[in-house]
Amino acid sequence: MRTETIIELGICLELKTCLNCGGVFALNQNWLQRRYETGGFWYCPYCGSQWEYIETEITKLRRELADAEKQLCRERAEHDQTKAFLITLKSVNKQLKNRMSKGICPCCHRYFANLHRHMKSKHPEIEDNL
Repeated sequence: MRTETIIELGICLELKTCLNCGGVFALNQNWLQRRYETGGFWYCPYCGSQWEYIETEITKLRRELADAEKQLCRERAEHDQTKAFLITLKSVNKQLKNRMSKGICPCCHRYFANLHRHMKSKHPEIEDNL
């Protein structure tokens, strides 16, 4: 006489077929779902072949979101740096114009009553750029 034991656990199992040996086995669906979401692997109980979820859609989207957030952060930092540089450049330019309007040479920092003539004769390469 053969005795059978039936155990009811209330879990859902998903059938898997090993592509290597053709063996059929069942895995817990909740466990498989976690492997799908986080990535992971399992082994065939017959031949020991390893099967895995390499990169799931969720992990791919999370990685892309993290990359986009890092890129946005870099762009904002670059924008802030450029903005600060432009503010500094405007300030230096304004100071230079004020000094030149008072007759002070931007190159030799001396006073000249006729600054235009001094720039033309002593600093022709700078005078062309002003």
